[in-house]
Amino acid sequence: MNRKFPFQLYKLILIFVVVCFSQKVNGQNMTNYGFGAVTATYTALSGATIATKTGTIDNGTYNAIPIGFGFWYMGTQYTTISAGTNGFLILGDNIASTSNYQSTNTLSGANKQILAPLWDNLALVAENSVTYSTTGDEGSKVFTVQYYQVRWGTGTMNPVMSFQVKLYEATGAIQFVYKQESGATSSPSATVGIGTTSGALRSVNTAGTSAGSTTVNTTSTKQVTGRTYTFTPASATAPSGLSFTNITGSGLTINWNDNSNNETGFVIYKSEDGVNYTYVTKTAANVESYAFTGMAPNTVYYFRVYPLRESLGTVLSGSGSTGESSASSVMISYPFNGNALDASGNSNNGNVVGPTLTEDRFRSNNSAYSFDGINDYISSTTLYASPGPMEFSLNLWFKTNTTSGGKLIGFGSSTSSSSSNYDRHIYMNNTGQLIFGVYTGAVETIKSPASYNDNQWHNVVAILSGTGMKLYVDGELRASNPNVTTAENYAGYWKVGFDNLDGWIEIPASRYFAGIIDDVNVYDRELNAAEISTSASYQRGYAYKKSIVLNTSNIMSGTQTNFPYLINITDNDLKLNSLSCDISGVNSTIGKVLSPTGSDIAFTLANGTALSYDIEKYDPVNGTLLAWIKLPSASSSSNLE
Repeated sequence: MNRKFPFQLYKLILIFVVVCFSQKVNGQNMTNYGFGAVTATYTALSGATIATKTGTIDNGTYNAIPIGFGFWYMGTQYTTISAGTNGFLILGDNIASTSNYQSTNTLSGANKQILAPLWDNLALVAENSVTYSTTGDEGSKVFTVQYYQVRWGTGTMNPVMSFQVKLYEATGAIQFVYKQESGATSSPSATVGIGTTSGALRSVNTAGTSAGSTTVNTTSTKQVTGRTYTFTPASATAPSGLSFTNITGSGLTINWNDNSNNETGFVIYKSEDGVNYTYVTKTAANVESYAFTGMAPNTVYYFRVYPLRESLGTVLSGSGSTGESSASSVMISYPFNGNALDASGNSNNGNVVGPTLTEDRFRSNNSAYSFDGINDYISSTTLYASPGPMEFSLNLWFKTNTTSGGKLIGFGSSTSSSSSNYDRHIYMNNTGQLIFGVYTGAVETIKSPASYNDNQWHNVVAILSGTGMKLYVDGELRASNPNVTTAENYAGYWKVGFDNLDGWIEIPASRYFAGIIDDVNVYDRELNAAEISTSASYQRGYAYKKSIVLNTSNIMSGTQTNFPYLINITDNDLKLNSLSCDISGVNSTIGKVLSPTGSDIAFTLANGTALSYDIEKYDPVNGTLLAWIKLPSASSSSNLE
């Protein structure tokens, strides 16, 4: 069918604008690190981790030591550091034993991000002389690596110096701290400073009072105990005005004002609890927004935006919330509440052929379908045009003890018999393992390691998208293949409980599934991790659920977020069940609540999203409940279920 769209004429206006601007100076430079020298206190590490050495105590390396946080140096984030026995360290890279700079203080052929507290011909006195630790709170941690009692110069037998290198998370500062030991030096000529991948070295002069930008500065003098050199990077002006736009159920855009004229970019961190932050990205200079995708709906996220030069500048912090999940992404939704009607709004109702209604995982009657494994199935009724869904997520619950396998759900060319084209399916082999398959001209499958025919309820999610094939069971990723991103090209229908499996791997004894299936949902996109986790835990452990409708249309105007709603209801189901733990019976004359204080009552949205609530009063005799519920989003245009 050809779709015709109305033709609209848009008038384009070309405008020439003259803008006066100040030129930004972007780019890292060693001279932007300030230098300071003081004499303070040397505090030896206690309870630190002993670094693992390769090579000898004279010319050895301690590679890939974890810093414990992301340390920004010359515009790049590093999480590891490597130490050489000859008094230098390298951020990010390993130190090769064959490198010329391993045993001599020259940068020839060694353009590395070097930190040199005492770069010379040194030797350790023991295998465990290099230790490290990370201390402090999130955002202000300090990493320390310590060289304990090193010999300085050829032929020295006694320890001459101990020293530490400290990296500061909050400021990006680098610090060298020294302690004299009793031994004498032998032909010393050490370089002290910090270097870059371009070969530049900001080295401390012989007097230890300044740091230049050449590689010729050397020292032969033992630093006094407590002598401290600090290299502090320049900071760009903090951004301001954090705001949020393009808010959807799966993403949002963060925006800020760029107040600096010398940043090289902006660094963004994200958190879901406001405490533990994860690095997201580094933008280019002058950028003032970043779009997030793959987020969970109705969720508050916390953000940190830093200006970047050599290191991070002052942070801009704030939080924003995603919106409601978009129903338009749901192709079909079969909650099986007494029927196989489509709850997605797409009117793609299921045609029930054989299976019977039964209890679901909450022990609610007539809320799931039982398939006999002989000739039962349910087929959707709307034809999906060729090429069929090429990005989708299949999500359902099942319970079985079958040893004959069968197809749980799949896409096929027929509604009433075995399809001639069939893939995009989840099926079970005879041993109970789950297999997700698509056809690309060849059979492509991924399989769960474990079996799930244990007569327990399980949630399975199968995804095909641009990131590949993924199979989740009970919220955990069990199998994946990033190399398969397409399926077979044909028109078809979704079918539950049966379809053809000829030509596929580990074909089960029966194409018909024997067991119970519930809450079948098919999406036209990849579900994110939070949605998968929510689906797998949806009221798991609650034995009874009851739907209630909140009248929000008469108490507010427009759309409100985090709206407090006071609920006051009296219901027989809310009475205390004091006689039996069996709360499943629909004809029960006693209530469903097992706690006399109502502590086993909880509230969720219809899609399973947990809500914050506070029970003000619970009467177990009359079944009366008074509680405040925080609604993530509520609208005057419709009531909320």
